Parts: sequence; C-alpha cells; structure tokens
Amino acid sequence: MQCSQKFRAKHIQAGNRTRCDYRDFLQVVAHVMTEPHPMWKILRFATIALGLLVGLAHFRAALAAAFVFQNAEPWPTKVMVVGGPMSTLPAAVMGIRWPLAGGLWLVIAAVVSSTLCLLDFSHGELEQFSAYLIRYGGPMLAIGVCYLVLANQERVERGTYRTVHCSSDRPPRPPTAAA
Repeated sequence: MQCSQKFRAKHIQAGNRTRCDYRDFLQVVAHVMTEPHPMWKILRFATIALGLLVGLAHFRAALAAAFVFQNAEPWPTKVMVVGGPMSTLPAAVMGIRWPLAGGLWLVIAAVVSSTLCLLDFSHGELEQFSAYLIRYGGPMLAIGVCYLVLANQERVERGTYRTVHCSSDRPPRPPTAAA
C-alpha cells in the first residue's frame, strides 16, 4: 500500500473525511523521505545529466571569456568567471561521487558569482545582471540544491539521518514521585 493510500485509509477508518491531522501528514512526509523510491534514481540521473551538460556549456563560455580578458580587467570580473561558470563542470563531476561537496560548491559559487556580478553591473546595467542570473547563477543554484537533496537522501538510506518524532509518537514518560 502506498503512502497516500495509507493516509486516506487511516482517515476514512477514523471517520474523519474532511479534516486531516497534521501529525499524520508529517508521518507520511517522513515515510516518503525515509523509504527508497524510484523517484530518487530519476532525480539522481537528471541531476548528473543536467550538471554535466550545463557544466560543459558554462565551461565553454567561461573559457571564451577568459581568453578575451585584458590586463586591466577588474579582479571581481575574473573571480566571477572563474568561481562561477568555470567551476560548474568540476563541481558537477565532484557531485557524482560526493553530492554534499558538489552541492555546497555549486550553491556557494552561484551566490558568490551572482553577488560579484551584481556589484560589477551596479551602474544601471540591470539587464546584464538578470541575463547572468538566468544563464549562469540560476542553473548553478538549482543543480546545487538537487545535489544537496540527493546527499540528504543518501544519509537517509545509510541510516545516519536523525528523524524528528512528534510528541505523540514518543513513549510515555515514567511518572515522577512527588516530594
């Protein structure tokens, strides 16, 4: 029986067809997050494939930009290109084996490079910043978050993930003696 069927069946048996208890909903969510589903394999394959494809496109664009740098180019621009689009491919490759490290790298690189881009284009060129954010910062952030979700799922599958229990799930405390 799947999670949603268990959830519905429990409420129908209790005679509560309109109002759902949030604790039951949290139990269903905890069950979905702790049980292996084929969805995780699909997400892993999609994240790796998108990471490699986007990483190759970003690396190609960053190399083209690096070859046209001038000596008087400001350092934030160089850090923005090297730390942003040029690091997408290595971070995606690292995320295949170590999704937590690859995900953190992509999220931090996306935030830092987008911040440097905002500082670099703060002279009224907001269209260039939004184009950078859509083309480079957004995909890096999305792929990084997917790798972080996959890292969390791997922790769940290994059993190193601590689950949070509702107060109704805990065993009752022994009575204390009143003095």
